[in-house]
Amino acid sequence: MSSKNDKILFAGLAVMAVVILIFATNENSLVFLFFNQYTPVDWEEVLERNIVRSSIPVEILVMEDNNCIVSAKNFDKIVDHQYFTKADQIIKELEYDRDAEALSLPCNILEGDKSRLNVWFVVEESAKHSNKYEYFVTAWEETSTKDNT
Repeated sequence: MSSKNDKILFAGLAVMAVVILIFATNENSLVFLFFNQYTPVDWEEVLERNIVRSSIPVEILVMEDNNCIVSAKNFDKIVDHQYFTKADQIIKELEYDRDAEALSLPCNILEGDKSRLNVWFVVEESAKHSNKYEYFVTAWEETSTKDNT
């Protein structure tokens, strides 16, 4: 009798796995939406109008092992943006200190003493990758303010 029960259990699990896979590939299913929130943003899938791109200069203030405390003037303008729904998450992740205008980044992602911290996020109205964000560091490039006339 137990082998018959095992076969029924195995068949039930197989049917359930197939059903989950079918629903996981349907972009409107709850299963797809659940797993999609844990995948990285594919910026090619997001309409330009649904992306907010921001950046600020960051300068190393203190180096502690592989952790750097950096200046983050105007970071509040990024995290206080009305469409940035995951601002609390990035504030916690980067240990942002509003009073000191500083945050914490791994030293190995910085591009020298002064770098550019880029924060991109997808607005809630986006059909794909809604409310996701990504931050990355690039080299700081001085821009000329000279009038070329």
